[in-house]
Amino acid sequence: MFEPRLTESPLRWAGGKRWLAHGIRAIAGVLEITTYVEPFAGGASVFFSTDWPNPVLGDANATLMSCYAGLVMDAGAVADKLRGLTVDRDTYNSLRDSAPTSCVDEAVRLLYLNRIGFSGLYRENARGHFNVPYGGDRTLAPLLRPQRLDSAAEALRTAILRTQSFEETISQSPADALIYCDPPFVTEGSSGDFARYHSSAFSFAGQISLSDSLRARVDAGALAVVSNTVDPGVARLYPDSELVKVERKRRFGRQARLVTEGIYVLHSDPPFRAKIAHILEKSLLGGSL
Repeated sequence: MFEPRLTESPLRWAGGKRWLAHGIRAIAGVLEITTYVEPFAGGASVFFSTDWPNPVLGDANATLMSCYAGLVMDAGAVADKLRGLTVDRDTYNSLRDSAPTSCVDEAVRLLYLNRIGFSGLYRENARGHFNVPYGGDRTLAPLLRPQRLDSAAEALRTAILRTQSFEETISQSPADALIYCDPPFVTEGSSGDFARYHSSAFSFAGQISLSDSLRARVDAGALAVVSNTVDPGVARLYPDSELVKVERKRRFGRQARLVTEGIYVLHSDPPFRAKIAHILEKSLLGGSL
């Protein structure tokens, strides 16, 4: 069994999957995996929840990965610099327009903007510039609780951090890896502009590339779990999978509504795949963090 780790992600991240962490941990407990891989790191809530073997965090967002590297380098310095910042529109706009030259300063900038920006969103325009407006109703206090950033840094030190495409991270995964993917929920026919986490928006072509990349590693023996929309166009990309549907409330700005999310389980052995999906569904229906 893999032990839970009571570490919070230092980032607010839209669509975070901390609620799914105990389910991923439950299915990992029946596997002999040597490596845990997240090709879409984002807020990395599932990673932070558990003491995984040889974890790999990858993301194409260089700002995000520099933030994590800055915490690994000196979480204390990051915390000290955050304490010296005031929470107001001028400071926010100044940091948003700044261009840090070290990963420690990159961590300070992103953590501040993420905490104080509107609804904790992360969006970049086509030029790669962070463009979320000032939120005005937040404080840095949650980030500066004792050990918050130190605990995150300790967890990150166990991981390999890779600034690269999800295709590269998946292709480099060993055959006995557990690969957990949480891509933007882009449907067939949508522009993907809302999913612009870096200068290149994630589109439906990305959904196709993701399914192709995972199929190659699953054929080699890996287990893949994908959080994604249950849109028929996306579901068709995973014909040889087990789909677990979960209804839950999600926040959209300041409002919440009930949505259905899909968890696709991929493995080359159909009976084993069905067993894993059953364990996952049972855990999500009856388990808790």
